[in-house]
Amino acid sequence: MKKNVFVRMIIVITLSFFVLSNSFAHETQLFSNFKKESNFAFGPKASFHFNKLYFNNNFTSSFEPGFEGGLFMRLGKKFYVQPELLYSFRQANFDVMVNQVQTNIDATNHYVILPVLLGYKILQSDNSNIHFIVGPKFAYRIATNKPQFDELLKPFEYGCEIGGGFDVWIFTLDLSYNFYFSRSNSSSLSEGILHQSMYNASLGIKL
Repeated sequence: MKKNVFVRMIIVITLSFFVLSNSFAHETQLFSNFKKESNFAFGPKASFHFNKLYFNNNFTSSFEPGFEGGLFMRLGKKFYVQPELLYSFRQANFDVMVNQVQTNIDATNHYVILPVLLGYKILQSDNSNIHFIVGPKFAYRIATNKPQFDELLKPFEYGCEIGGGFDVWIFTLDLSYNFYFSRSNSSSLSEGILHQSMYNASLGIKL
């Protein structure tokens, strides 16, 4: 009796395994077909950049290195849209007058970045392309090691990215120029808009 029950359990488990395997294979094939037909791709992305701040006659920082990392999604064929969700690490070093005192700000800042890029493939083949990208970027500073930085400048930034690059197999490489704007958060600074320039090199992997 116990032997029959054991045999039945083995049969049920085996049949369940084959059903689940076939279902998973079917879903995988559907997703693969969707990616192929719609030219959908997503994956991780990382970049290295140099950024510089300048704000009217108040201050100008030096170019400082930083990096970004996160996820991107691409949907489209010759024209495509590419939203991203990124973490950004930036540095800033500048001298500024705070309450009539010359103060050095050497800050390490952390941001969440939301770019929405539009791309156009200038040349393309089956496994490669050369493309142009442009689109808005929105950033929010979530942390800084210098409280004075938060006191001087508002955390929200908006800007644009423009650049180009190429895809080879599953890799996508871009070189771009980014600029951001934000406003003063302190009466110590004159009215105006903060400008930030950034030169960026990024590498993504399309899964």
